[in-house]
Amino acid sequence: PAAAAVAAFPCKMHKGRHLACMFHFLTTVLGLAMANEQGAKQAAYSSSKDSGVLARIDDLHASAQEVHGRNVVRVAIIRNSQTGQVQLTWHDFISMLNSEEAKLRLLLTQALKELPFQAFFWECSPVSNSTRTRRLFEFVAIPARHLESISADPEPFDEHLRGLRGRPVAVSFLNLGGDSLLVVPAHAANTDIEVYAHVGNFFRDAPEAQCDVQWRELGKALNERLAQHPHKTVWTSTEGSGVYW
Repeated sequence: PAAAAVAAFPCKMHKGRHLACMFHFLTTVLGLAMANEQGAKQAAYSSSKDSGVLARIDDLHASAQEVHGRNVVRVAIIRNSQTGQVQLTWHDFISMLNSEEAKLRLLLTQALKELPFQAFFWECSPVSNSTRTRRLFEFVAIPARHLESISADPEPFDEHLRGLRGRPVAVSFLNLGGDSLLVVPAHAANTDIEVYAHVGNFFRDAPEAQCDVQWRELGKALNERLAQHPHKTVWTSTEGSGVYW
């Protein structure tokens, strides 16, 4: 699964140039991430009648809502507070990905396991360094039926992964065009190679420790790129149609 991209590039569905941060092997940004212009960190989260809880750990839960008229699930991460329920901002999300406490990373893994799709695209709302403290974090899951029958192929990334075979780790590197930073898991020992075919397989069946490392590597990449390119927009998403890993 995996790849995080981070460099300016023209996106076919969005005018201008953006900083991409893609999670999974991406060749393009689909542009389906939804920008959330709602208020600041303390804005209370108001769920619709269609909302359900995908996963819950301690004071956090993943609240899911089906997008009407489309086979798409939209998910927000909610934290219970003394004043009610508060949706995580991008700053909260990135900080918790990088935290020693694993509960957000565990929650995300569990939420992806509970999605009603075997294979899917994972696409997040966009963010920049200037908006990270006020823009709310959310993602959509979009079914990807064509990925259900693919076979994993690590060969395109062999130069980056060959020295990591057998280890439950992840690594970041730029794509060939230099415009995207990929966050990619190595093939862990005693793990079926097909676990790495697409992001759905990975978070359902990869070693728990490797799922945790994958989220932490993404958090590190996001922090670094937002700091390095404070005036550009970062898009975080998965695709997987170009490279089956």
